[in-house]
Amino acid sequence: MVNLTAVALAGTLFSIIDFKGHSLDESFGFEADFNPVVGAVGADPFQQWSFLATSIPSQLIIQNADVQKYLSYAGAPTGSTDFAQTVIDGSNPVTFELLLVNTSPETFNIVDVKSGLALTAWGAVPGQSELPTPVTYEILQAGRAEQVWNISLAT
Repeated sequence: MVNLTAVALAGTLFSIIDFKGHSLDESFGFEADFNPVVGAVGADPFQQWSFLATSIPSQLIIQNADVQKYLSYAGAPTGSTDFAQTVIDGSNPVTFELLLVNTSPETFNIVDVKSGLALTAWGAVPGQSELPTPVTYEILQAGRAEQVWNISLAT
């Protein structure tokens, strides 16, 4: 089991990988607030994330290592609406809880504490799996593959 507090304090960098093997990517290095976060193939600095500890051990903030902005969404200050686009934001971090789905390999649902919505990857267009795909916040549904994430050391 991942000790989130220890991981956050260690400053380790991670890739957050969806059900189709795409990593969370802050849209190729564009640093503006509300730049979309997408799922993308490959390994680049825009896909490296760190976990920041909060005062509650099971909760954390996710920050992009390249641009030092937080995983968020436009409605973060007040709570999301279903299908909110995932973005980076320098001033409105979202607090997440990682809910263990499987132990081998360890996979998680990543849930916004305020809204209860889960980070959700979208499927690729058939025949175009190399293209970036949207990532949104949606109602958590047990067993939904699009809401299951693998967290691995960034390369």
